Amino acid sequence: MSRRKLPILDTDKPSIIRQAFYPRLVAFFGDTGMGKSTIIKNLVRHLTSSKAFDVPIVGSRAEAQNSTSAGVHIYMDPDTFRHERPIVYVGMSNTTAHQTQPVISIQPDLADEVIFERALKNKPQPISSMPLPWAEHGSKSWRSVVSEKIYPRFLYIFSDVVCYVSGNSRTAEDDMAQLVNWAHDAHDFTTNQGVKPGLLYIINQDNHSNLEEWRDVEYATKCVLEKLRKSKRFVTEQELWSSRGRKVVTADHLLRCYYSSVKVLFIPQFLPKDPICEANDLWKQYRLLYREVSGLSWSSSEHRKEARVLFNLETLSRHSIGVLQQLAADPTSSVDLRKLAEPAQAYPCGFNGHVLNILARFQETEPKDHRASEQDIGAEEALIRKIFKYVAICVAREIKRTALVDRGSELGQIEYYTQKWRLVLEDFSRTRCRCEQMYHGQRCTNYRLFHVKGHQFDRKGRENFLEGPFVSSFLDTLDSLQDELAAKLPQFLRKSVTTAELTRELWYNAKICDAGRIFSNRTCLACLSRTPAHTLPCNHSICDLCASALNSHKCHGEQSIVIPQCPLGCEWPSLPNWTIRRKPSEAGVRILSLDGGGVRGIIQLEILQSIAARVGHNIPIQELFDVIVGTGTGGIISLGIFKKEWSIQDSRGRFHTLIKAAFSKRSLLKLLWPIPGGSASAQIMLNYLYKSEELESALRDTFGNEETLFGCPTINKQAPNKVAIIATGEEDDKSFLLTNYNREWLIKDDESRNLRREERPQDELKIWEVARCTSAAPTYFEHYRHPATDHIYRDGSMESSNPILFADSERQLLWPDISENSRDILVSIGAGYSSGWNGDTKQDSVAPKAFKPLEQMGLVARLATLRLVQQNTSSCQEAWASFKRSLADNPHSLEKCHRLNVPYGRGQTLCKLDEVSKLDAMQAEASAFLQQTSNSLDPSIQAYNSAKLDKIAHQLVASLFYFQVRDAYDLDDYKYHCTGRLYCRLSTSLIQQGASLINTGKPRFRVSEEENLEGEEITFGQRGWEYNDFSISASFDALVYAKNGVRVQVTFVGWEGEWEDISGFPRKFKRRGRM
Repeated sequence: MSRRKLPILDTDKPSIIRQAFYPRLVAFFGDTGMGKSTIIKNLVRHLTSSKAFDVPIVGSRAEAQNSTSAGVHIYMDPDTFRHERPIVYVGMSNTTAHQTQPVISIQPDLADEVIFERALKNKPQPISSMPLPWAEHGSKSWRSVVSEKIYPRFLYIFSDVVCYVSGNSRTAEDDMAQLVNWAHDAHDFTTNQGVKPGLLYIINQDNHSNLEEWRDVEYATKCVLEKLRKSKRFVTEQELWSSRGRKVVTADHLLRCYYSSVKVLFIPQFLPKDPICEANDLWKQYRLLYREVSGLSWSSSEHRKEARVLFNLETLSRHSIGVLQQLAADPTSSVDLRKLAEPAQAYPCGFNGHVLNILARFQETEPKDHRASEQDIGAEEALIRKIFKYVAICVAREIKRTALVDRGSELGQIEYYTQKWRLVLEDFSRTRCRCEQMYHGQRCTNYRLFHVKGHQFDRKGRENFLEGPFVSSFLDTLDSLQDELAAKLPQFLRKSVTTAELTRELWYNAKICDAGRIFSNRTCLACLSRTPAHTLPCNHSICDLCASALNSHKCHGEQSIVIPQCPLGCEWPSLPNWTIRRKPSEAGVRILSLDGGGVRGIIQLEILQSIAARVGHNIPIQELFDVIVGTGTGGIISLGIFKKEWSIQDSRGRFHTLIKAAFSKRSLLKLLWPIPGGSASAQIMLNYLYKSEELESALRDTFGNEETLFGCPTINKQAPNKVAIIATGEEDDKSFLLTNYNREWLIKDDESRNLRREERPQDELKIWEVARCTSAAPTYFEHYRHPATDHIYRDGSMESSNPILFADSERQLLWPDISENSRDILVSIGAGYSSGWNGDTKQDSVAPKAFKPLEQMGLVARLATLRLVQQNTSSCQEAWASFKRSLADNPHSLEKCHRLNVPYGRGQTLCKLDEVSKLDAMQAEASAFLQQTSNSLDPSIQAYNSAKLDKIAHQLVASLFYFQVRDAYDLDDYKYHCTGRLYCRLSTSLIQQGASLINTGKPRFRVSEEENLEGEEITFGQRGWEYNDFSISASFDALVYAKNGVRVQVTFVGWEGEWEDISGFPRKFKRRGRM
């Protein structure tokens, strides 16, 4: 037996696709010479004349190396190219083609976009291969084996429309028989296939005397199907389907057993010298063909969406590889589409989504020994009854918590949740309920939502199909289960008057149903209604509202939550309680954004050190920011300082070690590096300049090998810093965030919200893996494939070298209430830029000019990627300027948003992203500039930057203080009185730093409005501060008619009369009437 290889679509090559989309696949089959490529070309050409969408034609000398007679080729439809669901034409060779490696050909757009590309246009090459251990040696060419056994099944599974191209209507009987043969195995051995592809039988370049009649789709379909009905194959299929319990009367009935719809379309032959039809008639048929393709593929796409098997490009690519691997190992194996669809389910939101998510987790933990036997019948009802009281208690806690806030009376809420519960049960029956039909001791493998074809059984090599509808005893229990919740909720609410009593009931019932063994990163296990925000020592995660309800020590202005035990009953034998720090609701948001920049990241560390030194009082940098977003090197620095909580000094040492280990040159690069242009040449010749193994080893040594980014920390402390790292995915360069926090998902949200979170804690990325993901800059390092999920990650700098927009957006998404998300301060830190003596930006050269013409030819696709990486790096300043322009009409925001960077002026050269040899010199120049001792820049520029650093430090110190209002009431028509407490939000463990800030800094506060700029100064006695939570009572009067609200400001000794807003101000207070 030979070890033949199956070439497959490669997912490891870099591509530049700007938009995530859900492709509609239209597959073309047919013998060589029937005109598949011609049809695809004409479908494309009737919409556009752009060469970017050209289709190579067999026999064209210009496309000699892009033969369409072998392999699988993919082409984009111009009309839907930028649509969320573009049409993708897939051309497949016939079974008699000569042995040629299949490739996916590249088609570069002249407008600097790359359309669905895979390899270099001028040199098709095998991209990846798989062994075919079952293929017989010498019996057929490997191309025939693959075309007969694998590609038809593969495309039947994923295609929305199958187009078979024939050149003669007289062969229709044989062609239809071939279509039935191809579909038979794919149909019978693909389970939970909620959508079957549509079939278009295209008669191309045939001439009929009655052309007018054959142009009509209905007439052509009727004629061709009549030929099939009279064939011997039809009789054979009739008998087969009769034995399965389905009556097949017509040819249309037969084909609809395998396809969702059947249509025949005729395209006449056009000969200019001897025309039997007008050219316009030909184009009418092509327009008709396009309408049919578009309509059928859209209908199929909609059905896929309803069946929850609509895959985006990234997911489709990953599943394609998995299915091809499976079929390459065994072409007769069964493919379960439900298993493919389940990992791609949307993030849960609302009560319905979260309860369904937890039901799925419970199902996964049930014993699987008897899943295929009669012993598993009724398992769905048993599961629901097992966890029924647990769910009911969660609902009762929600009703008690929101009775006076959200949804009115308890009776109204009981009715509300009862209806929601019914929807959950119905959705559960559709998506999680398996058919109970038995056949020869086997249970039907299809679930209700996917039970389109009938019953299917796992009986390899034997009859595995049976006609019949979905069967389940669970459907008969829906009414009773709904009524039980309506009866139980009033009982629980009467029995447990307080939320604390309901929490004890939750603990007890969670123990009974063993909910403690369920873990979810997407659903709060204490309410089943929201996304979890806090992880407990036992690795269970709960939302912020549930954490607040469990809080046993309400102090420090809502900044700290103390949880005595897990609501699911887990034991914490080594911990008396668990403390969680969070941003107080009445404090604003402090934001830090760190650019990417390779070795230039050392500049950011120098800037952060300068900020910390000016803040003083030995206050850690981690206490000064709430949201930190970084990409590339900025992401690595964010992880080290704000997730691992390293000091800046420690981070500098680790950064030096990591960079030198990561950028260890490959042997070819060592030879080319000293030559002018050698680095760019190496990037053309090598897929990646540096070995991933060296980088990964260095990251493991730096960050450790086990700790995950999101999840339980190793000590009884959770830093309030919310850290987000930018990365990109497998197929498109649409950036998303890898975070150490969660935020709520709403029904209207989709992937544009950009946050990635795995459902299972064991699937979460480790910290070193996140650093690896954001380091995978194209042409420098290979992408990272996560072993637990098989997801591919790349550097986020492809789209967002300056993550400022992500950072500011997270402020609003994390705290949607505008009263909680005011921007205290935003600091964007760059990684250096080339400048003149006066600090003005100079444009860096991004690639040798000699290579630029080659990009237009598509000869060097990697060079185009390299240019994009470097252009993005040099555009950070432009991104900041654009962001500032968006704030032009908001002067308060402008004065709180800052950009810090280090210019490299006269006599200085900004090093390349990987120029490790200049690391120390870069650091020295950055330090000199920040200390105003640089000789390469105008002293006035250095003085201006120093003043900006002082301003930032003052605003950061001021934002440590916030005001928690207790009461606000009108004094008269012009003034109102406000009372409450002022807090310093330093950690209560930083007693010395807090005491130094208050006792040495001697803060003074004042109240002002735009209408009263001088304000009223509030004086506090030094003895008034409570050092256990750094707070002091405060009260003040303010103007009722202040247009932009009141400002509470602070100044310190040494600030020379400068006043800055404390956190959360300017602010408007809700007031009650006069006393």
